[in-house]
Amino acid sequence: MDRPVATDEGRQPGSPAATETEGENDLDWVSVNPSLFCLCRGDSLVLANETYLMLIGVTDSETVLGTSFSGFLEDGADAVVRCLTGTTADERTDLRATLVSGRGERILLDLTIRPLVVAGERLSIIEGGEAGRADSPAEDFSAVEGMEDGGLSTPDAPMLHLDEKIRLLDQVFRYGQEGMFLCDGSFKILAANDSLAQVTGIGRGDLIGRELVSLTFVRNEPARYEELLLGLERQGRWIGDYEAVRHGNQPYRERLALFVTRSEGGKPVTLAGMVADVTPKSEETDTAYREANFDSITGLPNRIPFLDRLKHDTAARERSGKSLALMFIDLDGFKLVNDSAGHEVGDMLRREVAQRISACVRKGDTVARLGGDEFTILMPDLSAPMDAQFVAQRVQQVFSTAFTLQQQEYLVSCSIGISICPDDAEDSMDLLRNADTAMYRAKEKGKATYQFFTSDINEDATERLHLKAGLAKALEQGEFVMHYQPKVALSTPRITGVEALMRWFHGDMGLISPAKFIPLLEETGQIIEAGEWAIRAACRQHVDWLAAGLPRIPVAVNLSARQLREASFVRTVTEVLEETGVDPTALEFEITESMLMADTDSVVGVLETLHQLGIRISMDDFGTGYSSLSYLKRFPIDTIKIDRSFVADIVENPDDAAIIRTIISMGHTLERKVVAEGVETEEQLAMLRRFGCDEMQGYYFSPPMAPEKLTDFMREKAKL
Repeated sequence: MDRPVATDEGRQPGSPAATETEGENDLDWVSVNPSLFCLCRGDSLVLANETYLMLIGVTDSETVLGTSFSGFLEDGADAVVRCLTGTTADERTDLRATLVSGRGERILLDLTIRPLVVAGERLSIIEGGEAGRADSPAEDFSAVEGMEDGGLSTPDAPMLHLDEKIRLLDQVFRYGQEGMFLCDGSFKILAANDSLAQVTGIGRGDLIGRELVSLTFVRNEPARYEELLLGLERQGRWIGDYEAVRHGNQPYRERLALFVTRSEGGKPVTLAGMVADVTPKSEETDTAYREANFDSITGLPNRIPFLDRLKHDTAARERSGKSLALMFIDLDGFKLVNDSAGHEVGDMLRREVAQRISACVRKGDTVARLGGDEFTILMPDLSAPMDAQFVAQRVQQVFSTAFTLQQQEYLVSCSIGISICPDDAEDSMDLLRNADTAMYRAKEKGKATYQFFTSDINEDATERLHLKAGLAKALEQGEFVMHYQPKVALSTPRITGVEALMRWFHGDMGLISPAKFIPLLEETGQIIEAGEWAIRAACRQHVDWLAAGLPRIPVAVNLSARQLREASFVRTVTEVLEETGVDPTALEFEITESMLMADTDSVVGVLETLHQLGIRISMDDFGTGYSSLSYLKRFPIDTIKIDRSFVADIVENPDDAAIIRTIISMGHTLERKVVAEGVETEEQLAMLRRFGCDEMQGYYFSPPMAPEKLTDFMREKAKL
C-alpha cells in the first residue's frame, strides 16, 4: 500500500492482553467491534460496545452495566433469556429478536449467543447485526428513558478489575464470531483469530505476514481506500462495507473496521481490525422467519411473537407504572361464512378483518391473529384502564359495515373480552385467559359487544368448564328432555302446533338454561348428535299424542347452522321420519336469518329438498337481522316468526308497532303465515289481532311444558 499508517518505531505489538496493559487507551475488543457486541453474566450486562449503546440511545457505558440485556427486546426476548441463563458450555444459538432503539424504532437483529467460560465462571458473548426494520415504529420505550435519568442504573453494577477484563478480552479475540486481527503500519497482519480464517477462507497460520490488500480488502475501490486512510489519520478509525472475494473466488459482502491503537502517551502503536461477513440473508431464511412468526393469511404476528410481546410488555409495565390492556376478539358468524361460502371467502374475510382492526389501534399497540377467527390487541402504556373501552368501541363500529367479498355482502360482528394488567392479572398467561373468559361472556350477552373481565365472570368460566365436562355424557345418561310450547291461532283458540325446546337436567346442578348449554353444544360440535336426538324425540312425541287420541299437532324443531351444513342431514331426517312413521307435513324446522347469510346453492338445495318432502320451514327471530325480502323470495319459507323483542314493546313503542304491522303486511303479500313470539299480555294480543297476525306463541297462552303436562293441557283446551 502506498501510504502506510505511522506507528511507534520498533514497537512489537503482542496479543490483545499485552496491548491492554499499556493503559486505558489501548485496544478494547469490545469497543472496536463494529457490530452489536455484549458480554453478559446471566441476563446482566458486563460489557457493551458503542454499537449497542448507539442502538439503545445511551452514551455512557457505565449506565448499562448490571441491567438486563433482554429488557430492550420485544419479540424473541424469552428465547434470549433462556440462552443466557442456560448451562450448556458448548452450546451456540442463532436467533432473531426485535430491539427497541433509542428513537423508538423496532430493529430486527440476527443474534449469536455463545458461552464463554473464564476462571470457571460461565459468561455469554452476544454478537449481532441488523436484519431490517420492523413494520411500525414503537412508542416511547420506558427503559431508554430510564437510562437518561439513571432509572435503570444499578448501584452495585458489577465492575471488572483490569486483570479480569484482560482475560475476557483475550477470550473475545480468540473465540469471537467476528474475524479479528492486528497489523502494523504497513498493513501487514501480526495476529489473527480463527474467525478471520473462516471469513477469508485462508488458514490462520497463512494469514500472518500477509498484507490486507492480498486478502482483497477494498480491492478495486480506490476511492474507498482513500477514505479509509483519511479516516485513520483524522479520526483514528474507519468502518465500511464493500464487495470482497473469499479464497477460491467466492464473492461475499464484507464489513471492515480498522482502529489505530495508541500508547498511554497517545502515539500510534498498531492497527486493530475486525472483519464480518455481512452478505444478506438468503431469501429462504427470511421466508422461514416470516412463516414461523407471521400469519400467512393476514400478515399479522402469530401466536409465537404475540406471546413474547405480551410477556415483555407485562414485565415492562412494572417499570412504567401504567396499565396494560389485552383484548381477545372472536368473530360472530365466521364459521357459517367459511363453511358455506368456502375457505377462499373465509380467508378474504380474515384479511379484511385484520385491516379493519389494525386501523383502530394506536402506534405501539400489537394486533395479532392467534388462529381460526381469533384476534388479539395488546395495548401497553394506558393512562387509564378504561381507555381500552374506546378502542373496543372503535372495533365494534368498523364491524357495523358489511364485508363485500366476491360481490356478496356478509354481515359479521365480533365479541370482545378485555382484561387489564395489573387489575385483573399480572402474569401474561393469566391475563390472556381472563380476556378469553370475558370474550365468552360477551357472546353470552348476545354477541356483537365487549365485556371487561370481572370476578363474577371468572366464576362463570369455572361453571362453563363444569358444564362442558357434563355435556360429554349428557346424551348417554339420558339427561336431555324435550319441553313443548303451543302456538295458537288468533282467530280461534285452536292450538295449531307446538315448538320443541330442549332442556338439560344436570345430575348435580339441576335444570340448565338452554342459553348456557346450546352455545356449548355448538362450540364442541355436539350439536350434530344432540340435534338428531331432538328431531327423533319430537317425532316420537307426535306419534304418542296421536296414539293418545289427541288432534294432529305439527311439531317444530329448531335447527343449528352446523346441522344444515352437515352433508348427511337430509338422509338423517328421512331415516327418522321412516323410523317413527311421522308424516313429513307434521314436522317443521325453524331456522334463523343468520343461517342464510351465505345464500349458497348448498343451503338452498338442502332446504328445497326438505320442503319437497313436505316439511315446513319457518324463519325464526325475523326482524333482528337483515329482514331481507330476498330471503323470503329465494328460500322455501312457509312461516315468519316475529322476534319477541318487538312484541314486548308493541303497546308502548309506536316504532315497534309499525315494524310489526309492516312485517305482517309483507308476509301476507308473499303468502306467508306470520307468528308473533313472546306474547304475554291481553293488550299485546289485541294489537296483534288488529294487525291481522295469524298465530301467537307466549306465556299469555302457555309456557313450555313437559309432554305429560302439555297432554293434559291440550285435552282441557279441546273441551272448550
